[in-house]
Amino acid sequence: MGIFIARNLPKFNLTAAIGGFLYATGNIASVPIVKGIGIGSGMLIWGSIQITVGWCVARFGLFGTKIQQPLDETLNYVGVALTLISGLIFVFVKNDSNNAQSYDLTLQKKRSKKIHNEDDLHSISGRFKQKSTEFSDEHYYATVRSIQTSHDSKNRKLNCLSKTKFFCILMSIGLGLLHGCMLTPIVYIQDNDPHASQNVLDYVFSHFSAVYTFSTLYFIIYSIFKRGKPFIDSRLILPSVLYGILWSIGMILFFISNHKLSQTVSYPITARLPAIIGALTDVFIFRSIKGVKNLTILSIGIIVGLTGVILVGISNQV
Repeated sequence: MGIFIARNLPKFNLTAAIGGFLYATGNIASVPIVKGIGIGSGMLIWGSIQITVGWCVARFGLFGTKIQQPLDETLNYVGVALTLISGLIFVFVKNDSNNAQSYDLTLQKKRSKKIHNEDDLHSISGRFKQKSTEFSDEHYYATVRSIQTSHDSKNRKLNCLSKTKFFCILMSIGLGLLHGCMLTPIVYIQDNDPHASQNVLDYVFSHFSAVYTFSTLYFIIYSIFKRGKPFIDSRLILPSVLYGILWSIGMILFFISNHKLSQTVSYPITARLPAIIGALTDVFIFRSIKGVKNLTILSIGIIVGLTGVILVGISNQV
């Protein structure tokens, strides 16, 4: 709002708002992705797709935009390739929080069904005791063990997260596709409308308004789906406000860098560095990435990613 006022209240641009819609829609998948494969792996995967889409749109002039060529195409190509390779490397990093979440889910389901299971066992016990003349004690205990084994088998199935991880990767791809195109509407306006403002800050209000509107709409739909009982953790309210402030600042800087550096340079940098930071938080804060093998793969991915970012950065300066 401060930028909107400082820029003398520029007109709301519906085309620019499409970018906000794309961002808000893609952002729906962020929570299940983080829960499923962790913040680091999730950001690194969807960041790779975002880099690919954003770079291709600018480099080849897709969706009616003008072609943007870096000063040194070779460095740019190599840098983009390395950032994408780093994303592929991070796919093989195992996030231990998945197992912990699955284990917690299993325990919760065990607790929720504990009474029912005990009742079932007591009921079976009663029936066997009543028919002790027909069944031996050995048969009775064998049957009880069979029931317990059946419950354990069901719980072991809950720990199988391969399908969950695959689904989260698909959602990460979808998120990356949408976020890779979120600034294209603004670039399209500036490239094709001779009367359009060339100051990207004039489109911030339109973009942010769409993000707020559609995020609110999706929350309402979610609340209806949850029958008026959406999950809201009170401990997340203040951190969410802080995140909103940081996101606003970061997005505005993204707008500016995208305009000043060209999209072929800004996207690989702005999409990869936050993902690397996210991976480091998984290691040092959430401690969900552990083990020598995992940390080795992660380190290689970070080194490759940073090398790519540096090459992309200097490709427009030489």
